[in-house]
Amino acid sequence: MGIMRMGYAHVRVTDLDEAKGHYANTMGLYETHSDETATGRRVFYKGWDEWDHHSVVLEEGGVGVNKFGFKVEREADIDDIEAKAKTFGLTVERMSAGENPEVSDGIRFTTPSDHVFEVYHSQTVLGTEVGTHNPEAFPRHLVGCGRPRPRSRAHHGRRRRNNAAHAHRRLRLLRHRARSDLP
Repeated sequence: MGIMRMGYAHVRVTDLDEAKGHYANTMGLYETHSDETATGRRVFYKGWDEWDHHSVVLEEGGVGVNKFGFKVEREADIDDIEAKAKTFGLTVERMSAGENPEVSDGIRFTTPSDHVFEVYHSQTVLGTEVGTHNPEAFPRHLVGCGRPRPRSRAHHGRRRRNNAAHAHRRLRLLRHRARSDLP
């Protein structure tokens, strides 16, 4: 079976505007798409280092997980997973490209615990925030918890003191060894 990774989590939220603020400003995710369906508004997010179109989908109305999507390595892996799911006794349905924005065709099944899983082969590639040719370690405009924190002066001073103490202990140890090696 060639499941590469979890591709997306589609969750329902009671207050979409508040959730958008949290996922964008606290979590540091980027909004890639938004639309309105018969069930409510949806917003799609991705992380700065992710290539695919989205990894989180927020949908207005209710609370909880709507479905999970898993990306497979090869298209043939979808058929293998479909056969195994049917052998397990699950009802499997095919989903077409475009049913989920920017996601390829694949399969959908519901587990006995009532969790909905989708398996797909590809998503539209948006790229990362730092590119691929001599990329920087982090984008310069990160917000939220993804932003690297500058170290305080106290941290640097403590590190210098610790390095100085370590060097002093090392020097004492070397002197002690040199004395004990004398005849």
